[in-house]
Amino acid sequence: MLGVLLFVIGVWGVVGADFVAIWAPGIRPTGLRPAMAIACSLISIVAGAGLLWRRTSLLAARVLLAFLCLWLVWCKGSALVYAPAAPASWESLGETAVVLSAAWALAFDSGEPGPRILYGLSLIAFAAGHLGYVTLTASLVPGWLPSHVGWVYLTAATYAAAGVALVTGRFSRLAAALSALQMALFGVLVWLPKIAAGARDMDTLNETAISFGLAASGWVLANALAAPAANRRARES
Repeated sequence: MLGVLLFVIGVWGVVGADFVAIWAPGIRPTGLRPAMAIACSLISIVAGAGLLWRRTSLLAARVLLAFLCLWLVWCKGSALVYAPAAPASWESLGETAVVLSAAWALAFDSGEPGPRILYGLSLIAFAAGHLGYVTLTASLVPGWLPSHVGWVYLTAATYAAAGVALVTGRFSRLAAALSALQMALFGVLVWLPKIAAGARDMDTLNETAISFGLAASGWVLANALAAPAANRRARES
């Protein structure tokens, strides 16, 4: 699923000749924007296609990991330096870090804690983003749900709880799976209905792709966390 989404996002970026979805640049690219946008989109296409085949998936994951590390430091990190108190800076960095954690887990199938911890910290950043923009986030809650502000605090709490579980390693697989489900539900309940109602603006399309991209990355982490346990059971049997 992650490979398909990366491929589609890459094609979308090439066609539009701009940064889309998970490649939103923060503040660094200026004069290099068109070239960097195409480069990000091509990386997304190559990595996405590579993840779909077993023979190339390991190489594709490592290429994606290396590029995302550079992107995280060069673009998202610079936004954090300029606006460290802004929840949006942390949330934007967290979006890249979630995909990076999935690429890390795919690139090195060793059960190491790094991807899990990075993913958990990203979820905590998402919780901060919800709490930093309560009114804006509440405006996105579907109208048929009661207590919009209550949903903001609830989803922030679930993000934070899942993040702590992942960082500490307690119930981490369940936390990864449930957080992925929550992000997928944002796409299904918030963004897809807007598109169905006729919204075609870039913000809506980007947020839709981000929600499903993050959800797919979360499922990668959940599966990666299940693999070490399965390997231990196989060795013990």
